[in-house]
Amino acid sequence: MLSGSFVSFPSTLFLPPQADLKSAILQASTDLTDSLKKGTSVAEESEPLTQDEAFTIIEPAQTLVEDTKSVLNTIVAAKPKFDQLFIASPLVLQILKDDRAAAKNLTEAVTEKVPLELQEVATGITTPIDPAFAAAIKKYSAFGL
Repeated sequence: MLSGSFVSFPSTLFLPPQADLKSAILQASTDLTDSLKKGTSVAEESEPLTQDEAFTIIEPAQTLVEDTKSVLNTIVAAKPKFDQLFIASPLVLQILKDDRAAAKNLTEAVTEKVPLELQEVATGITTPIDPAFAAAIKKYSAFGL
């Protein structure tokens, strides 16, 4: 069901402090990318939503937006640590770019299933995700800054 695609994102999005940070980054990225792609697939395969069904995904979508923004803020705050690892910041930058595209695919796939009269609302709810990714990508595009 489409409403479940918003609520099954992995807890590994919040990176714990670990000795092998590169491995943690790769695992969190893989988990997020897999979740985004799975959500997109579920949305694409789902029937269009009724108005009542569309209302049931508002809260999970808002939670997803806030969680995504929080994770991206955490990643931005950790940039100095990643810069010290040299390979980590370019790796995070690529992950951010990939996940931005996957998040866009998911939000577009879900919005297409929302009744036409609610699509503008759906877009408004998910719009803050892209600027949050853009800000994180901009930060990671400048090494050492």
